[in-house]
Amino acid sequence: MELVHGYDYQSGSIKLNNVSPSYCEDSGCNYECAKEYAVTSDTNGYMQLVPSSNPSGCECYTGNAVMTSSSRAYGSFGGYITFAAYITSGTDDGITVLVNAECYGNYQVSSGIVLGQKPSSADDDDDVIAIAIGVSVSVLVLLMICFGIFLVQQRRQQNNQHTIPGEITIPNPGVYSL
Repeated sequence: MELVHGYDYQSGSIKLNNVSPSYCEDSGCNYECAKEYAVTSDTNGYMQLVPSSNPSGCECYTGNAVMTSSSRAYGSFGGYITFAAYITSGTDDGITVLVNAECYGNYQVSSGIVLGQKPSSADDDDDVIAIAIGVSVSVLVLLMICFGIFLVQQRRQQNNQHTIPGEITIPNPGVYSL
């Protein structure tokens, strides 16, 4: 999840991560209806949360809300279930929705931008991989340069040890007696 600032228009979808308190996790209609929402808003700040599925035997309600900021909205489902959708400012912990009078759902954005958040993209991972590859190539080039300098120095030392053709080398110059 990535936090995006400055977006007033919201459009995307959110998926349920978990519900708290734990007794809210059941197979009841409120829980089933709240698993995923398509989220839209207009430039006036009116937001809708439309359930992505309508399980048999359940009547799933659309949530209507008014955004009070780019990260907070208040409204109700079907005219009677009040909900608040919000994120903690400056973090990317997800979006909390009051599913019914006492159950809260924590959601992650699965597409688009919703309440200032967007899903983490594969491009972020690609950037990390590209940076790692770039660093590896730089290190490899540096090692090649160092090895080249080492070879040049070795070659110079070898050249200094050779004699010039036609020249006589006396291993231990000194005084010789007959």
